[in-house]
Amino acid sequence: MTDASTGHWDAKAWFRRGMNWSEFLDISRNNVARMRQFYDEFKFSTDVISFYRARTPLNVLAIGEDWCPDVVHNLSLMARLADQIAGMDLRILKRDDNPELMERYLTNGARRIPVFVFFDAALAELGDWRGRCKSADAWILGEVTRNRKWEDMSRDELRAFHDEYDRRFWESYVDETLSELGRAMQ
Repeated sequence: MTDASTGHWDAKAWFRRGMNWSEFLDISRNNVARMRQFYDEFKFSTDVISFYRARTPLNVLAIGEDWCPDVVHNLSLMARLADQIAGMDLRILKRDDNPELMERYLTNGARRIPVFVFFDAALAELGDWRGRCKSADAWILGEVTRNRKWEDMSRDELRAFHDEYDRRFWESYVDETLSELGRAMQ
């Protein structure tokens, strides 16, 4: 959304349009149980909690879709974090319903999700983070897909991928993601 009177991008208008976590789950049709499970399983260290508390008030605008494995992992993480940090407000918009917003946050020309945009109290942009952590990206692009399209994978291959991705996420990607998110807003 661009402010008609100034021609500037209107972060406040986008943020106001966003849903909270519960509303996003209510309209989701895919992966709802998985997102709830991930949300429930997150436990953050006192260092992580202290880091985010020190940055409040903090507003986070997320762009995602419920079918995306990276959204399942990372939006669930951000929602849990926002619910544990007083002064941290998360709003979510669907990528496919908001092409103008998504155009602003393309990754190498691609519409990768989730996108997290961090704002201060006045909704001045502090930074953003997109997709998945660097290690997950390297594994998926280097080993899993290797010039293949997701649509060409069998159900068994996709199931094996999701199981392995979940395992890797809990073993190391969650910590790397939290670190990358922290750097994105500094």
